[in-house]
Amino acid sequence: MSNPITTAVGKYPALANGPLVKPDGMKGALLKSVRASVLPSVAVCLGVYAVTMYATFFRRKAKIDTYMKNLDPDAMFEEIKEYGAFKSVKASWQE
Repeated sequence: MSNPITTAVGKYPALANGPLVKPDGMKGALLKSVRASVLPSVAVCLGVYAVTMYATFFRRKAKIDTYMKNLDPDAMFEEIKEYGAFKSVKASWQE
C-alpha cells in the first residue's frame, strides 16, 4: 500500500502553475486580530486604572486636604502637652 500523500505529490510537479498566491483572508489577519483583542483590552485597563485612582488616591487626597486645612497646630500642641507627653514642657497638672 502506498502513502496517499506521496502519491498525490508525485502526480503534480512542484510549482507547475507558478508560485502559490496568498489567499485573500490571510492578508493582514494578524493585524486585524491584534486590533480586535489588544485595543479593547487597553481601553478596559485604562478604565480600571482611572476608577482605581479615583477610588484610592483622589478621595484620600481630598480627605487629607480637608484635615490639613482645619488643622490647628497650637491647639494640638496644648492637647498633647496636657497628656504629659513632653519632657521639656510640663503639663498643668505636673507643676
